[in-house]
Amino acid sequence: DTAVLVNEAVGKIPNVGLYIYGYTSAGGKNVIRNYREGNVPGRANGIGSVGSFGGTPTAAAILEAASRIRRRTSERALMFIVSDGCAEGGARSVREAADEVRRDGFTPVGISIASSLPADELRRMYDSYIVMDDVVSLASSLGKIVKKAVLRAAGRKTL
Repeated sequence: DTAVLVNEAVGKIPNVGLYIYGYTSAGGKNVIRNYREGNVPGRANGIGSVGSFGGTPTAAAILEAASRIRRRTSERALMFIVSDGCAEGGARSVREAADEVRRDGFTPVGISIASSLPADELRRMYDSYIVMDDVVSLASSLGKIVKKAVLRAAGRKTL
């Protein structure tokens, strides 16, 4: 639901690249699935098939997604990391990955969906995060985060 909402809200805005990846671990191996890269859709009908499907190698996924995006653009980027579980490797590994991509022009935002993950764990991983129990309030929460990031990038306090 989150991927579809973001795709519908942002995917058709001119001059905005949208990248949507899924991530999991299976058989001891990290797997990144491409659903959309920039203005080029990934798998046919892929976004509608996004779902939770295994482990949560969040730190590895953050670094891999950033690497893939950097191969296509050097622009500053908001990076939403959506998860329904605790990260493999713990909060510290995610914080280190988030800090690394931040130095490369990304603004990572953690989104915890219907998870038992406590807010203090999210705070250890991300400077900005959203805790969601349902997708209904996601649009409003994302809107606030995007506005704040745009203002920060522009060096302004209000629009």
